[in-house]
Amino acid sequence: MTSARKAKLVDELYDTIGNGGFAALPRLLAEVGGGRSCSFQVIDADAKPRVVESSYFDPQMNRYYVDEGIYRHDIWQRQTDRAPRGRALDLLEYVPDTQYVRSRFYQDMIRRFGDDTGRCLGMLIPIANGGLIGIGIHRAFKDRPFEDSDAAALDGLMPHLERVVGTQLRLDEADASRATWEATLETMPQAALVLSPGCTVTLANARARAILRRSDGLSLIQNRLELAVATEHERYAKCLHEALRREGARGGAVLVSRSGARRPYSLVVHPFEAGERTNALVLIVDPDGERASRGELLRQLYRLTGAEADVALMVSSGMNIEDVANQRGVTGATAKTLLQRAYQKTAVSKASELARLVAELPG
Repeated sequence: MTSARKAKLVDELYDTIGNGGFAALPRLLAEVGGGRSCSFQVIDADAKPRVVESSYFDPQMNRYYVDEGIYRHDIWQRQTDRAPRGRALDLLEYVPDTQYVRSRFYQDMIRRFGDDTGRCLGMLIPIANGGLIGIGIHRAFKDRPFEDSDAAALDGLMPHLERVVGTQLRLDEADASRATWEATLETMPQAALVLSPGCTVTLANARARAILRRSDGLSLIQNRLELAVATEHERYAKCLHEALRREGARGGAVLVSRSGARRPYSLVVHPFEAGERTNALVLIVDPDGERASRGELLRQLYRLTGAEADVALMVSSGMNIEDVANQRGVTGATAKTLLQRAYQKTAVSKASELARLVAELPG
């Protein structure tokens, strides 16, 4: 392999970070080591492969290797495990052909799938979590054995490979953490956003995104939460500053004015730790949205009609029946009939009991 090609392979190695990740590595490593194929594994501290990628074995073989516990009988990997870390080894020197073909790994894996892989250049690289990166460069039985130059080429790549793998692992962990946070936010009954120490919105659940799309009192501009009224935005900025303090973080709350006769949002800012960083969790309470969701629960749980649920929520909030009738544009008698039906269906007999029932609804 020419020096120009080696330099090109190093560049391609770094290009895999965040762009195909581990799945793109086997092809490059096979070329470096002079093999027809490569198996790349991320191995947990308990010796179980967490990631298995290959440029030759099909996905069914990879799944079988893990699901059936074949990795426990991988005679090549066991021998590599006894050797110095971070050094490529021609495993023919440690596992003769006669021993290899009698091994459970060969019989239950290689031979089972009709494969002719019979040569391996192996390497194990320690990683930060106590696990290992396992690399196996393969040739067929009929191919020539690996040479010292093949091992030296792989050894020369190791510093770059360690950096690439370490970076990709951190990216994968960040993606997993983000996915966990996204799933958690979606279970929350309120609109919720996560803000970074730089005050930018990094996550928002569906409820929050729906509110922000309305641009009614607050909106998202260049990934920053902006309040339409200057004095309210100043109070929000102060709350956010308090929440993001490294010591004595407190947060706070702000009312956000809306257009028309709509009741204001309540914006509640909480500090929380995420690793070594202090972030902010912002909850947006929409009183109209809360009422709508509680009305839906009343309809689902107690089979109230839309009108009955609406009247029940108005009365439970403290409105008298005359005000309810006026707001709904119906007669007082109609409003009373709707309220009595709500009482019957929810098994209560007065407004205070109805208010307690509504307050105890989930969410």
